[in-house]
Amino acid sequence: MAIDNNVLPQDVSQVLTDNSQDLSLAIPTGMYQGKNLMANATYFAASGRSCRRVVISDNLSQRNYLACTVDDTQWELIPVTI
Repeated sequence: MAIDNNVLPQDVSQVLTDNSQDLSLAIPTGMYQGKNLMANATYFAASGRSCRRVVISDNLSQRNYLACTVDDTQWELIPVTI
């Protein structure tokens, strides 16, 4: 499987899978390394996937995403434009 830039690192995906409530963490690896991730509680989307609203931020910027499961272990980010 090709590495997709929108797929979160395995360690972050695991935290999202294991914790369905609101959470906040520092991203330890990948292209978002060093940024903060804040995620809302998981919900079951019409697409049939588990999803949650996510904000990735650092001192300079804040981006909104929808994070949804790709499979049982991986989550992907979908940019949200407001």
